[in-house]
Amino acid sequence: AKNQIITMLSSNFSDKPIVGLKPTLGALSSTGVVPACRSLDTLSVFALTVADAYEVFSVAAEYDSDDPFSKKIAAPKLVKPDHQPKIGIPSEQSIRFEKDTAQAQNFESTIEILKTRGADITEINFEPLYEIAEMLYFGPWVAERYVATERLISANPDALLPLTRKIISSAEGFSAADAFKGIYKLKELVREVTPEIESCDALCVPSIPTFARVADLEADALGPNNMFGTYTNFVNLMNLCAITVPAPCRTDGRPGSVTFIAPAEADAAAASLGSLIEACGDRKLGATRWPFRATSLTTVVQPKSFVLQFVEPICPGCRSNTL
Repeated sequence: AKNQIITMLSSNFSDKPIVGLKPTLGALSSTGVVPACRSLDTLSVFALTVADAYEVFSVAAEYDSDDPFSKKIAAPKLVKPDHQPKIGIPSEQSIRFEKDTAQAQNFESTIEILKTRGADITEINFEPLYEIAEMLYFGPWVAERYVATERLISANPDALLPLTRKIISSAEGFSAADAFKGIYKLKELVREVTPEIESCDALCVPSIPTFARVADLEADALGPNNMFGTYTNFVNLMNLCAITVPAPCRTDGRPGSVTFIAPAEADAAAASLGSLIEACGDRKLGATRWPFRATSLTTVVQPKSFVLQFVEPICPGCRSNTL
């Protein structure tokens, strides 16, 4: 499902040295694609490097008049930041690693790299963002997933995996009133966190709190998958863009990875920041033996810097935010 892709970016790509780019909502056409959660859906790009991922995005980011959710999104060339970037990270009190000390150490090391590259790091309380993330699968937005699968669930419920069916069928317990309550709650949480984050150029988060084993998923598929989305399930609900990039390996040899989250239409800025971390460490391209060679960004000054702010996504079941 396309709006589950950001969790895939964090979980799959944290275990492999590849890049995942989650664009601004509406940047890539969804014409011909079976919807999952249509107002939050976005196609994403998987690639071996930031440059390749962004090149694909820049080619594919074309307005589609046949897609009512399509938007005209600019895709400027990647350049070095024209100012000292201010990066928000989870505060010491709110950051989550599920007791994975290697993951914590790796993230701290990655933040130190950003500091040496000139970034100004500031801590942010992520608790409101975690609450928003919970709303994606446990709030009224799950009803939009039910819209996409209603005929199949009614005619052949066994066609869906039991866990998938359980999550989507929970929509039957939500009313239209619940949908509006969810919208109001989302706005309250966004308002709560906005003062802390709107002065930042971007957020940088661990791609996942920790890894999960196959046995963990077999015992409880929902728990680990929900954990994988800790730092990312709020992204589409807040209409943000994101890119997951490889970082230097952890002390135990597992791949390192972080995700940069930026405002809508700041896809280029997020990718530029991602390239700073991608260039560090020694890695191969994906599962190949080909060595990674960093791409040098130009120093062309962008017309304006980007500021992290919330841009309203379309509400569940609505074509616009006008009621």
